[in-house]
Amino acid sequence: MNYTEILNKIAETEGLGQEALDIIKAKMNGYVNDRKAAQQKLEETKTVLSTIAKTAGISEEELQQNSDKLKTILDQKLEELKAAKQSIEAKTKELDETKGKLEQVTAAAGKQSMVYTAAEAAGANYHVLTKLVGNEKLEIKEGKVMVTVGGGDSVISKELRDYAQETDAWKPFVPALFPTPVGKIPTGSSGTGTSQSTLREKLLAKKLNGFGINKNA
Repeated sequence: MNYTEILNKIAETEGLGQEALDIIKAKMNGYVNDRKAAQQKLEETKTVLSTIAKTAGISEEELQQNSDKLKTILDQKLEELKAAKQSIEAKTKELDETKGKLEQVTAAAGKQSMVYTAAEAAGANYHVLTKLVGNEKLEIKEGKVMVTVGGGDSVISKELRDYAQETDAWKPFVPALFPTPVGKIPTGSSGTGTSQSTLREKLLAKKLNGFGINKNA
């Protein structure tokens, strides 16, 4: 049974309807047209290959063999490109991870530098301040070391000493963070450093004056 006989048989079937028949015809015509187009494309390809073969002075069989070899080479190159792409993706991931680590190190170094600067400016113990600072942000504004915590509408900014004294986690370490400076020892009392040196100089000057010698002369 050929194509025409099939359509006639369908047309004779009761209850199928002309609309359904038209759809079937359109589908089959589409298949036929697609097949014709594919056949035409094949013929065109053969013509091109034949022309190339004649131009190159080789037979179509040799051209086919060369085409097969070329396809094999292209397949190999494609695999190499895929492998290279995977290698590049792996290297890119590795670089991204390294970049992330460097950013963390840089951020940590920047934070430590700020802690050191803040400690010097506030007269605080750098090592203690380093241990205490967590999520707090240190800034120097108008010569004052400010501690900022929170974000958005809940931002709190206080001077370092006030923050330390008012924060439960910091409060026990305030004496270590801000050690009491050693005062000057009054002249005449026991001690070391500048006070003792001044006392010795005065005593020496007194003795020299007793011998009629002016030390500053």
